[in-house]
Amino acid sequence: MANIKVHRGLNQIGGCITEIWTNTSRVFIDFGQNLPGNGESTTSEQDFGMVIDIIDKNMKEHEAVFYTHAHEDHVGLFWYIPIDQYIGEGSKELLLIKYKILEEAIKKEKEQYSQQPERDFHKGIMLEMKYVSAVAHADEVKEFKTWTRAEAKKAPASITIGDIKVTPFYNCHSIYDSYMFLIEADGKRIWHTGDYREHGYLGKGLFPTLKKYATNIDVLITEGTMLKHEGRCIHEREVSRKMASVMQAQIRLCLGISYRYRTTSSNKRSSNKRTEAFVHLVFVHEKNDGTLYGKGIKTLARFVFL
Repeated sequence: MANIKVHRGLNQIGGCITEIWTNTSRVFIDFGQNLPGNGESTTSEQDFGMVIDIIDKNMKEHEAVFYTHAHEDHVGLFWYIPIDQYIGEGSKELLLIKYKILEEAIKKEKEQYSQQPERDFHKGIMLEMKYVSAVAHADEVKEFKTWTRAEAKKAPASITIGDIKVTPFYNCHSIYDSYMFLIEADGKRIWHTGDYREHGYLGKGLFPTLKKYATNIDVLITEGTMLKHEGRCIHEREVSRKMASVMQAQIRLCLGISYRYRTTSSNKRSSNKRTEAFVHLVFVHEKNDGTLYGKGIKTLARFVFL
């Protein structure tokens, strides 16, 4: 008999952890970190304790974690996972790039800090720990097992964990390389949507995929971030069109300084010459023919030199 337990993610956005198991096998869909403002704030020690508690309670002969995509609220706890982990090839590359950039940034910070004449011992230790952590996280990601995104209109390959079969289906999300899963266990078909959307550039493939592959489903596990959202989301094409319209106008902001000389006097015998300088903010538009014209001037400051 197939069993399902949602450990976290039901009453919050992110922090997703779902467990599916049979008598001999089990898979987890995502091991996500809580997002700020969603769910309880936890320390790294608490996260580690929670992960080990979940893993140890229901151990099976065959086990693995599958990640829908590389957002932290779905993959953020991978560092603590002691069993095999699977992710899309693109998502693995994204994570490796992330930790490479982080590693280089901390390395540069360490070098700059080492050149300071006065250094705090504890800060130096913290920088070294951050650097080692970034390198270690990258090394852990390198151990991820991956699947390759299926070509258009072709069925993706399945991955078998004991007597559980997991099939990843590429979907549209706000991050590259996101997937839904069909999990088949003990004669049951479970569809886990991960995060998805129809209003993205690749959203047109959502319903054809569901109609073709999400058939005879016994259990549907779906994300519900926008369930309470009134109305439809703006499609990315519409957002792109509006941005292009604004950018086409090529609105520019220019700072300009103007001077004028003024003579002031209280009587004919005493007169003072002074220079006034003005700092202006000018809104400049570019027409389609390339000519520029000013539209609106705002004086920001006035200086007087006697």
